[in-house]
Amino acid sequence: MEKDIESMLGEMSRLMKSFDPTRMTEEMTRVMTSFDPAGMVDRVTRMMDLSSVPGVDMAAVLASQKKNMEAIGEANRLALSGMQAVTARQAQMLQEAMTETARAAGALASGGLSPGAATGQVELVKAAFERSLTNMRELAEMVARTNEEVTRTINERIADAVDELGDMTTGGGEQQ
Repeated sequence: MEKDIESMLGEMSRLMKSFDPTRMTEEMTRVMTSFDPAGMVDRVTRMMDLSSVPGVDMAAVLASQKKNMEAIGEANRLALSGMQAVTARQAQMLQEAMTETARAAGALASGGLSPGAATGQVELVKAAFERSLTNMRELAEMVARTNEEVTRTINERIADAVDELGDMTTGGGEQQ
C-alpha cells in the first residue's frame, strides 16, 4: 500500500511540474493584447472612399465602427483578466490539493487498517469532496462575474450604436 501511495504521489508530482499556468496565461495575454481596434479602423478608412455612398456620413459610420472595435478590445481585456484570475486560482487550488494529498497519504500509510484509521480515511475523503465542491463553486462564480462584465460592455456598446444610427446619414437622420 505504501508503494502505491508513493507511486501515486510521484505521478502527481510529475503532472504538477508539467502544468505551467503562467506560460498559458502569457500566451493568451500576447494574443489578446495584439488586437488593435484603432489600427483596424484606420486600415478600413484608407480602403474606403468616404464619399462613395450618397446620403450617408461615412465619417460617422467609421467613428461608430471605431467605438465598436474599442468595445470589443475592452471586452477582450476583461475576458483575459478574468481568465488570468481563474487560472491563478486553479493553480493555487491544485497546489493546495497536492499538499493535502501528500499529508493525507502520509496519514493513511502510517495508520494501518485499524477501525479508527478507516474512520479517519472516510473523514479525509469527505473533507476532500466538500473542498472540491467549494472550489468548483468559487471558479464558477469567478467565470460568471467575468461573463457579466464582458456582456455589460458589449450591451452598452450595442445600445450606443443604435443611438448613433441617426447620425450616420447626412443631415442627422434626414436623407438629402
